[in-house]
Amino acid sequence: MQLIQVFYHTGRKGSVDDITLDELIQSLKISRFYRPAEERWVNISVDPVRSGSQTHGAEVLKRRDSDREEDNEHQTKEGKPDGLFHRLLKGQRKADTPPGSLSTVNWFERGLAMFRIDNDRPGAARAFAKAIRANPRYERAWVNRGLVYEQLDNVQQAIEDYSMSVSLDPDDGKAYYFRGLAFRRLGMDENALRDLNTAAALGYTAADRALESMNHPLRGSSRR
Repeated sequence: MQLIQVFYHTGRKGSVDDITLDELIQSLKISRFYRPAEERWVNISVDPVRSGSQTHGAEVLKRRDSDREEDNEHQTKEGKPDGLFHRLLKGQRKADTPPGSLSTVNWFERGLAMFRIDNDRPGAARAFAKAIRANPRYERAWVNRGLVYEQLDNVQQAIEDYSMSVSLDPDDGKAYYFRGLAFRRLGMDENALRDLNTAAALGYTAADRALESMNHPLRGSSRR
């Protein structure tokens, strides 16, 4: 699967899957993206990129057809033994899932299998994006998509995803921890320290080790 290059308003560049691209366009978190079919950069503030435009609308319809094909392919596989991948997904479909579509959990589990077993990071990112599209409040999908994008060297998108996870569950230390490490990769040490301190205070012990590696143990912490 081909990822699409984007420029964030921070000035950083990265690559994302097509569904995440739609999110970024709608949320205005990017300034432009590269459209391979036209071999040019599209400025979202002036070019017709939303579903109302003829070109983008055709792309959306094409992706929806592709989504249905993926669903049908997955359903066919569910009727046959398929090793660990099959076992991960078998039984996860909810009773109220419409025929021809997968549920949030289905897409999440599919993303995990692609990430951890198939080593297909672009495919995993897209599967997690589909889980998010099905249920934007599914915090685990945001965290895991962030982890995938960090491994794809799109640290800016990882931070965006971890931030969404923090907003959904501000008491979960792992998202602060991962975002803190991502900030550190970008040299944003003040932001990193703030997040790592929060993660440690919430009991996420890996944050203590990260703080000590930065020579900034958690203030008042008895954990060493």
